Amino acid sequence: MPSVNVRLSLPEDNPCELFHTDTKLYPYQLRQWKYQQQPIAEHPAIARWMQAPFKEYLSLPQLDLPAPLPLKTVATGLPGEQPDAELLATLLDYPEDITSLELYLWAEDIQGVPSGLYHYNKRSRRLESFPATEGSFPADKIRQNMPENLAAVLFISGVFTRIRLQYGERGYRYMLFEAGRVIEQMLAKAETLNVSLQLMPDFFDDATNAFLDLDGVEESVLSLVGIEKK
Repeated sequence: MPSVNVRLSLPEDNPCELFHTDTKLYPYQLRQWKYQQQPIAEHPAIARWMQAPFKEYLSLPQLDLPAPLPLKTVATGLPGEQPDAELLATLLDYPEDITSLELYLWAEDIQGVPSGLYHYNKRSRRLESFPATEGSFPADKIRQNMPENLAAVLFISGVFTRIRLQYGERGYRYMLFEAGRVIEQMLAKAETLNVSLQLMPDFFDDATNAFLDLDGVEESVLSLVGIEKK
């Protein structure tokens, strides 16, 4: 059995190795989880929090989105282009078992959605409109060479507290898996809906978090996905 203090024996000048070791899983940890994790999850306050693992900005103006498109119908040849609001609702809709992520949106040219910054409310499937930002979308501060033909930018953020409560430090790895799963589903939907997405993992973290008013510690942006104009 490895020492509990194994991290103390690693080079202090190698943070990557320290983090990699901190997120490893050992057999003795599984035994600890078997006897400890369930009682923690059963605590009334924690249980209520885990049943609603998403953010809500109920004081902000709410914008109803259409129901997500029936992809099976679209795949069989539904004629005509879909309204942009329906396409957006379809892309934003992700599985309920993914609990560590939040979605934000900068709308630039989406029919039925005024330009501006939004948070996607997972429970109500509404867009919550943030107060008007000064000027336009700060593309040059968020990313070098931001594509110019984008109708919107989706921001996928991770809330570390949620995943850490269930899986400890290793939860960071699981959160990245969940982000990849959401992006993969977006790409599959986009192909069905005949729309192009731009994956943008290379962005300036601090500037992007500041734009979304995230602290970058408990919640931070993980990836950006651009929706190209038709």
